[in-house]
Amino acid sequence: MTMHREPGGERYYYTWAWFEGPDDAAWRVTGHHTDSGEQYRLDWNLAERSLCVTDSLGRTRCHWWDAQGLVTAYRDEAGQMTTFRWSDEERLLLGMTDAQGGKWRYVYDRLGHLTETHDPLGRVEQTQWHPVWHQPETEVDAAGAAWRYEYDERGNLQAVSDPLHQRTVYGYDRHGQVVRITDARGGDKYLQWNEDGQLMRHTDCSGSQTAWFYDERTRLERVTDAESNSTRYSYDGNGHLTEVMFADGRTERYQPDAAGRLVKYTSPAGQITRWQRDGQGRVRRQTDATGRRTAYEYDAYGRLTTLTNENGESYRFRYDVLDRLTEQTDPGGSRRVYGYNALNAVTAVIYGGERGGEIRHGLERDAAGRLTAKITPETRTKYRYDAADRLLEIRRRQHDAAEGGEPEVIRFSYDSAGNLLSEETAQGVLQHRYDVQGNRTETQMPDGRTLRYLYYGSGHLQQINLGRDVIS
Repeated sequence: MTMHREPGGERYYYTWAWFEGPDDAAWRVTGHHTDSGEQYRLDWNLAERSLCVTDSLGRTRCHWWDAQGLVTAYRDEAGQMTTFRWSDEERLLLGMTDAQGGKWRYVYDRLGHLTETHDPLGRVEQTQWHPVWHQPETEVDAAGAAWRYEYDERGNLQAVSDPLHQRTVYGYDRHGQVVRITDARGGDKYLQWNEDGQLMRHTDCSGSQTAWFYDERTRLERVTDAESNSTRYSYDGNGHLTEVMFADGRTERYQPDAAGRLVKYTSPAGQITRWQRDGQGRVRRQTDATGRRTAYEYDAYGRLTTLTNENGESYRFRYDVLDRLTEQTDPGGSRRVYGYNALNAVTAVIYGGERGGEIRHGLERDAAGRLTAKITPETRTKYRYDAADRLLEIRRRQHDAAEGGEPEVIRFSYDSAGNLLSEETAQGVLQHRYDVQGNRTETQMPDGRTLRYLYYGSGHLQQINLGRDVIS
């Protein structure tokens, strides 16, 4: 294949050459370009088992692999390296060193199941596997919380127990489809399926039913809710959604182009929004119901470079070699500049005005990518987490605070299932309670008043009370 064309008209071209190496001999792509201007050169070195791809901006990324074709190293366009280590016989991934130098380690059982994942912070997640069905029996997170799974004689998931020992049970039909779910409170939900494996009916714990109906091409045709309200769906000959009619008669209409991409939308009030697209399907212009236009400009690699709003005001965007947004300029000339670390997490945001002067916000992160500190011109805020990445504490201090001055502190606590139990500040403590399904049932406020949450069925929020008052 030397060329193919997408439904929108964009053409993609390829050049090839014959390569012989120590592992194989084959035709390989050496060049690729598109009508819109993307260009790539592929440089193969089979003796070294490497491939480097260079685009028209001069950016180059490289891969190296071993005799079995497994990637051993990757260098991105910024020159950052990620390396991979594999076992000799089973060819299982044993370790990875990320672009920031963080080391990941993986442990397997004799059947090749992943049993331990060690992250750069030394945390460990563990999995035990069923000896017959090769599905997880127990999963333990880095904080020690465990989820347990049971299976029936066919290998279907029969029950799940969470770290609080709340158990959910599943029942199946002869096709292996879930037909009953019994929650930790003992409530049953029922599901009914058609011969194509599509959900036809759902009955919740309160007996309320929702039904789904399909046409002869298995497309969703109608949904009827528990109050017998029906929403209907219509399609064109290519299967693209063209109309949604709601129970009250309101109708939304959609018009796709030949490639199935939305080009016109008509609201229930008759207001029309139109989109003009280029050959790659990118929106170039949006026209709303009043005739106001929003325009979008892109570079050859599909990155948004300019957005011009309905008032003719333009926002401009710039990117680095890894396609990360590095600068945003608004119509008034104000700028935001972004900095990143090797793991692509934002580490700095600089706010600058048209007349000069900058405000810098620094963001510090740990080896797992979690935000550990935020530094502004006025404050330094520190964040602390538990082993399961749950936020435990926020501690903020003014730079000009008096010696020995107390910082602002917010502390959080959780149960083993991850539900937030308390939020503590200098003004007092918020405490939360939950039912066996994990729905929040009470929030006790520092002044002693209590918010109560009332649910029906399988956990649908029905009402919120503050003391004796209904507030929602």
